[in-house]
Amino acid sequence: MICPSLPTLHDKEEVGFYAGKKKSEQAIKLAGIVDEQKQNLLLLMKPVVLINIMIFFLVIVSDASAAAPKNLDSVGVYWGQDGPEEGTLRSACNTDRYSHVIVASLTNLGTGRTPKLNFTGHCNPTNYTCNMSDDIRFCQKSGIKVMLAIVSDPLSSRDDAKNVSMYLWNNFLSGRSESRPFGDAVLDGIQFMIQQQDLPYYDDLAKFLSNYNTSTSSSSGNRLYLGAAHPCPTPGSTSMGSAINTALFDFVSIESSYSTTNSRQCDYNGNIGEFMNSWETWTTMIPAGKIYLGLPASPQVAESGFIPADVLKSEILPVVTKSARFGGVMVWSKFWDDKTGYTDQINTSVR
Repeated sequence: MICPSLPTLHDKEEVGFYAGKKKSEQAIKLAGIVDEQKQNLLLLMKPVVLINIMIFFLVIVSDASAAAPKNLDSVGVYWGQDGPEEGTLRSACNTDRYSHVIVASLTNLGTGRTPKLNFTGHCNPTNYTCNMSDDIRFCQKSGIKVMLAIVSDPLSSRDDAKNVSMYLWNNFLSGRSESRPFGDAVLDGIQFMIQQQDLPYYDDLAKFLSNYNTSTSSSSGNRLYLGAAHPCPTPGSTSMGSAINTALFDFVSIESSYSTTNSRQCDYNGNIGEFMNSWETWTTMIPAGKIYLGLPASPQVAESGFIPADVLKSEILPVVTKSARFGGVMVWSKFWDDKTGYTDQINTSVR
């Protein structure tokens, strides 16, 4: 685009000269040309100004988007072990703090034992029923995954693992049974509570459950998620056990705490460099989709050291969130989170 030329200095002097004298036709004509040129220039500048305003606006929007925290599927919590004081499952999902809730727990699995739901104060263990189906659906409609924690009781054989997988599928997932504790509500997945690395046949259990994703689950449209909670590995460990090594888990939560003894690889001793070197070491042992930091929400439930929210937020999360392996945090528990406000303090750093 070519703009019309402005009058030269000489032209302006001529305009001043003619203005001081009797106006001639030439002076009037020249003054008219100047006014016309100014008007044309203003008209040409309007789109340029508008474009500049639009660019400025886009830059502001872009900067705001870049500064906004990531909204990751990142904050999980355990619910079900602290009785009525922790509130209902619906109330947990209604806090808008969590991306998924692990309802804990189902015990006594395998080897012909009768499974037991242990939801303290939330279920009637005598008739094996829980009035939680509406709460489960409420959470899921809110975009929150609800998964069942199973305690790692010993399994006796591969067939035993298969029977347990069928039981879980038919009673809690997309299968069918006349004795479903949660009625027709379908949970999103199973969380393995692994207490030791070498659990015979739990790799088979993971495989049998995962198989439902390629058969029955695909026709029902419900994807089955597999998660695991695992103790922090000790220095020198080279494996997380046969179950984790199946590489079938969507996420694995590793217990982490504040400790200066360096007795566990994923504890934090105040040196972020050492922690990240350790992170890179032990996360290579976990062939899972994402790694979560398992954290107590209060020092009262911390078996080892407790990482305060401000330390986690200012020292650890700014570093681990840069890792492609990092998935989020898994907090124990809803009851203690209510007491301390732990996830409220860290949510802006994780999400």
